[in-house]
Amino acid sequence: MKRIISIILVLISLSSITLCFAGCSKDVDDFTEAEHIQRITERIEKSDSTWGYPEGEKYESFEVYPVYDQYEELKYFLVEFEPYGFVFIRVKTEPSILVSCLHANKSMYVVGRIYGKKRPWTPHTRTPNSPPLPSFVEGWASSRNGDLILDENGDMIIYEKSPYFVTGNSEERKYLLQTKDSTSDFICAIKQEGQYVNLISKLKIEDIENLSYREHATLDVTSYAHKSNDL
Repeated sequence: MKRIISIILVLISLSSITLCFAGCSKDVDDFTEAEHIQRITERIEKSDSTWGYPEGEKYESFEVYPVYDQYEELKYFLVEFEPYGFVFIRVKTEPSILVSCLHANKSMYVVGRIYGKKRPWTPHTRTPNSPPLPSFVEGWASSRNGDLILDENGDMIIYEKSPYFVTGNSEERKYLLQTKDSTSDFICAIKQEGQYVNLISKLKIEDIENLSYREHATLDVTSYAHKSNDL
């Protein structure tokens, strides 16, 4: 009888430990959009990151906006810095204590690639036959292809602010559409008259179910769940 009681007590103890380590995570839906924005704002203000600014410089201010996927689910937040720079923050279920110990990721907010003076972007279109973009665009040499959209003087256009900002759509509902054949290439878009518009190429998207990065202009929004990217 004592042996049975001991086994039961051990099982209860193990169950309690498991719940402690695996059942303490927070879900994205546990917070409203306004609460997420406040949480992200507080973390940025306390962060020691340079957010893409060179040593000795600092952003003057910033705004945080919710960003949705093609299924109207909240997946990202856009942080728009002044006077330049922007970054997408991926939001996900907060890792449990056990998972965070295994994967060294503790936050529900994951910082993606930071755009600005060091990593600008340029308007372009893309087809499977597009040539490589110039080496300094997005910090890549030849891995990203596209057909440049030039200004009225035939010069390349370089932006250090987000596609939503430079196209005058800062207050519109924002979308990041993931392409089916890439985990890092996303289309920055808004909806006009019920149809998505790619803000990088300014082209309407005809087939939302078959988005290929080889056929649509995208930005690299890589965000790996690692402690170095925790916000």
